[in-house]
Amino acid sequence: MNDLSTYFGVNTAVVTPFAYENALNTLITNLDLFDVQYHTENSILLTDLIDQFVQVAGETSPYAQSDWNASKRQEWSNKLFQMKHVGSINAVTSRDLEQYSRQYPNRSDAMLVAVNDFSEAHYRSHANRVEVDLITALLGLKVESEYAGQGDLDFLDGQAKTTVPAIDFASTTVNPFLAIRKAVRLQSEKLGSGLAAKRTGVIIFAAGTAADGLSSNPLISDMVKYAGDASATALFTRMVDSNPAYDSFQIGGITVIDVSMFPEIVAHIGENGFAIVPVMDKAAQCYQLHSGVGVRHAELGQDAVLHHQYLIKDEFQFPSVVTETSYLPVNNIPQAIIFGSAA
Repeated sequence: MNDLSTYFGVNTAVVTPFAYENALNTLITNLDLFDVQYHTENSILLTDLIDQFVQVAGETSPYAQSDWNASKRQEWSNKLFQMKHVGSINAVTSRDLEQYSRQYPNRSDAMLVAVNDFSEAHYRSHANRVEVDLITALLGLKVESEYAGQGDLDFLDGQAKTTVPAIDFASTTVNPFLAIRKAVRLQSEKLGSGLAAKRTGVIIFAAGTAADGLSSNPLISDMVKYAGDASATALFTRMVDSNPAYDSFQIGGITVIDVSMFPEIVAHIGENGFAIVPVMDKAAQCYQLHSGVGVRHAELGQDAVLHHQYLIKDEFQFPSVVTETSYLPVNNIPQAIIFGSAA
């Protein structure tokens, strides 16, 4: 404190500076669409159903012992995938202690605060990395990786994504919500009757003209519900509570989120586009986030958590904060994500 007294006078005190982080909004993470599955290895074997069909047993003669039905066996494929890895390390140095000592004269307190700041910064940056890949898996229908053994993972496997014709959201003669309903029916077709029964809700990520039309078109406005309305569903209310930064509303049981100011999502749906995403029962395993273990330390980072964080010390007893995240998001229903745009 002596340097501050010298320059500013004996009654000078240190205050907490005004500061904020230009942080990424973890919208997809907060929506809790992905089922997190923990593994003790960073290589996982994923099983895909090759031949999907509905079996209907035929009528049989009640007294003919030779007249039986037989169920057709399903066919599966197995593929080995490696998880993506993100690692961060920051060592607390004497320079850090000098900077923190202005607010925390006690050396131990200054070191603890420095460690906490590095810890929080690591968590934010790793959560942001996972969020970006969740967006890419959900709306880009792929996972990009430079170091994983499989490289980039294309969930469409070369097929085209599912799209609908452009919708005139400014129309005052034909309700544009009818086109949305038609798109939801297409989604049910893509899911199939079995998975469609596991759908617990529908979210529309909309941007620009599409978002404006859904919220303000006079043919739709009477149907719009907000979180405070008694008729709003519990699912919608929960989503709004966990994502207060976004303009959200509900139309006919469908939750709409205006993501016009979320460039990471707009990059996938277009400036005036939308994506209709089914919210699935976790038991259906449609959206998975596989989480692995740390690999940089012989013993630490092996718990069943998404982000592994631990402390190590150098020969001079200065601590270093280490954070590792091993993960792989999987979208098993890429064809059920419906994309469109405003006319």
